[in-house]
Amino acid sequence: MATEKFDKTFTSLIEESVQIAFEYADYSKEIESIYVYISLELASAYLTFFKVNGKISLKSKLNKYSTRKYDVSDENQRWLNSSGNELAEQIRQCFIEDEREVPKYLKMVYEPLTGKFDCKIGYEPLLDLDNMVGELTVFFRWFAEEGGELEAWQKNELEKG
Repeated sequence: MATEKFDKTFTSLIEESVQIAFEYADYSKEIESIYVYISLELASAYLTFFKVNGKISLKSKLNKYSTRKYDVSDENQRWLNSSGNELAEQIRQCFIEDEREVPKYLKMVYEPLTGKFDCKIGYEPLLDLDNMVGELTVFFRWFAEEGGELEAWQKNELEKG
């Protein structure tokens, strides 16, 4: 794949990765930031959380911090996970087809109200399955670093790694 085609395809996939999370949140003006973590280290995985009304929230907890009601149904969450995982795999294939090294992860932050977007692409390994550091552990670390409140089982996940 020529560089121009790679750039266009990669950019489109990144935009869509953020877009589906924003769609999940019904394009609400309450959403201050959308955080997307894509792991490509082992399998392709897509995870996301939000900043809503000044609070960091997992997708399942949006209504806890909102003045409106979001569709956080299992069905809608499965749609987001499935769509995101499919995009993550397409990102992996984009790199493979262009004979580029596949990154280990992408961390994206989009602020809908300002249009600010940041994408960190990492090539250093983050996962260590011997020490129980999987995608969820890395994701929960980032969630906590941004100010998200972890539940007991999530804290246990971090303590393993």
